[in-house]
Amino acid sequence: MTYKEAEQILYDFGRNERFKIFIALFDATLKNDMNIAFKVFREAYCSSDNIFKQINESELKFNLKSFLKCIKVNRINFIEEMHENEKKYYDELPNNFKIYRGISQVEFDSKDFGISWSLCEETAKNYVYFDKNEVEKGKGAIIDIVVKKEEIMTVFSVNNDIEIIYLHKISTE
Repeated sequence: MTYKEAEQILYDFGRNERFKIFIALFDATLKNDMNIAFKVFREAYCSSDNIFKQINESELKFNLKSFLKCIKVNRINFIEEMHENEKKYYDELPNNFKIYRGISQVEFDSKDFGISWSLCEETAKNYVYFDKNEVEKGKGAIIDIVVKKEEIMTVFSVNNDIEIIYLHKISTE
């Protein structure tokens, strides 16, 4: 399956179904070409709502962090896959910087944080109680962490904002 064919299939579905469609496409065929799989993942990720819920509702097992680790192991060059505005943004990042994430109480308690982070605390606040993600009303937090530029996986341009894609390591302390 080509990227264009997969993209056409994705856009036959709404934002609340698109990521489940990616999972099905990945399971059926895209897993055979990780380069195309990453491009389709990126498209589905940037054009879906409530990805966590879609993953949980999928009949197929899919682990987002394991997928990204597999992409990295397969030596997909994340920088080469960035759009020009993302490359410029990435290139201008300092070597060390703080990132923020708005999280639900469940995510906070689990310490298994998602992959989407922001350089802007105000942007992260929008996701503490983000209605489309159907989080618990009135519960949540903003977390932050200082990272090195080489620790982030990539950046995605989503809805006129830039998301930092980062795999948080769960502390064993």
